[in-house]
Amino acid sequence: MATGSGASLIGFMLQVPSSLANYGLYAQESSITIKSNTFAAGYGGVYVEGGSPTSLCPSITDNVFQTSSYGVYQWCQGKMTIDSNVFKSGFAVDNAAGSPTVSNNTFQNGMILLQHGSPLIAGNTFTSGSLVLRCQFDSSPKVRGNDFSALGTNVAVKVTANATPDLGTAADPGNNKMGSSVIDAAWTVPHIVSAVGNNWTPSPPVCGVQILVSPANSKVVWGASGEACP
Repeated sequence: MATGSGASLIGFMLQVPSSLANYGLYAQESSITIKSNTFAAGYGGVYVEGGSPTSLCPSITDNVFQTSSYGVYQWCQGKMTIDSNVFKSGFAVDNAAGSPTVSNNTFQNGMILLQHGSPLIAGNTFTSGSLVLRCQFDSSPKVRGNDFSALGTNVAVKVTANATPDLGTAADPGNNKMGSSVIDAAWTVPHIVSAVGNNWTPSPPVCGVQILVSPANSKVVWGASGEACP
């Protein structure tokens, strides 16, 4: 377990048997630098906790996660960066709380699960998966400049419960490469979210095919002039 400031974990191979349902590293109220490691053949990679906006949180960069269940499970509410990692399976990033920056990562498989908080999801590349970004509960991520185009017709973004992702506005376009992938918004009560300024194939996106919306009176606004689905 890492606590406090000033520590670093750089260039290691960490292996935990999947049968132990444990993590390679626990970071509690710690600003540890976690860089250029491989988390292999275990249940989980890094478990992060910190219960206040002033909590110390780690920097997680340039690692490879090939764990069976979780890459990074985090609920640190301070400033945190998850950048330039490779995730190969499972719940790659599970954000239970807080608003980290999740940027420039490659997701070869697995999912980002956003439960709460307002993280920035930016510049990531998703190369495979049937559902890669799930927004649930009251999460409100900002999603910019990601590449979902390799997913084909699979679900890029799934929105449930009362989540309200910002996928782009007229003033601040999303610039996500959607390709022919799908936004599936299925709230418990009606909501309106913005997904303006993204790149679709075909363009504009096809309501009922590339953008799915429920319940009634909900909208996903995809056009700068207010065009929306359904």
